[in-house]
Amino acid sequence: MLQKFQSVVVIGSANTAFDVLEDCHVAGLQSTMNVRSPTYMVPLEYVCDKMSLGAYDAGVEASDNRFLLLPTVVDGQLARNLFRFFASQEPNRYEELKAAGFPALDSSDPSQALMYNLLERAGGHYVDVGGTKLIEDGKVAVKANVEPVAYTSTGLQFSDGSVIESDAIVWCTGFADGNLLQTGAEILGAGASKVEGKKILGAEEIVARLEVTWGVDAEGEIRGMWKRNPRLDNFWVMGGYTQLQRWHSQTLAIQIKATLEDILPPAYLETPQVSGLEKE
Repeated sequence: MLQKFQSVVVIGSANTAFDVLEDCHVAGLQSTMNVRSPTYMVPLEYVCDKMSLGAYDAGVEASDNRFLLLPTVVDGQLARNLFRFFASQEPNRYEELKAAGFPALDSSDPSQALMYNLLERAGGHYVDVGGTKLIEDGKVAVKANVEPVAYTSTGLQFSDGSVIESDAIVWCTGFADGNLLQTGAEILGAGASKVEGKKILGAEEIVARLEVTWGVDAEGEIRGMWKRNPRLDNFWVMGGYTQLQRWHSQTLAIQIKATLEDILPPAYLETPQVSGLEKE
């Protein structure tokens, strides 16, 4: 069906939006990106540098030790300062992008931190794998600092009163299910149920056993999807990305063994409140 379209507007300016924009351009569509607010640009080279995640080229175990022995909140600040140093070496990298009308932020801005975007904001950045070149070269258009407010019969109207004629509109505006507790309750439905006269857990009771995902907790660590096993009172299970799962699987194995041997101490839950992964 795509070949019937001639034009497209991509709403959003982070990773998914740029992926879609590149695909639409390759498909031969006249493409426009709606950038509703400034976007943090992170060159892929920064991420893959040997002082960053490129360290994994030298070995997984050593790099896990390097990154995961530190609290996430500390690692995030170190990464921000490293990227700020990289940006200082090429202060004009995104001048052409800005000249094309794209409101770009880079790592020289002290308010920007990739870990904050990943864990707290869940977006708002683009790991630049080359998509910005399409805008710099004028191959795709930019509609910046305005928001879509209504569909028209032939396109989309924006908050400044302007209209873009378009055959297709693709929304790349983030995740609607960032709150696990709320989403879990909606999926499970409300209220308790009965099965053959026996009460089973209702949505609220199940959700009450979960912890908010992503962000950082009071100790500056990533919050995973934790739940208490009702049969093993002090046994906690964590979800997260592969790096975390690999690292914490050893701790989890020890917890399981200690629970089976009835020697696992009470979970350490009371921690001093800290401000979290600050941008400053």
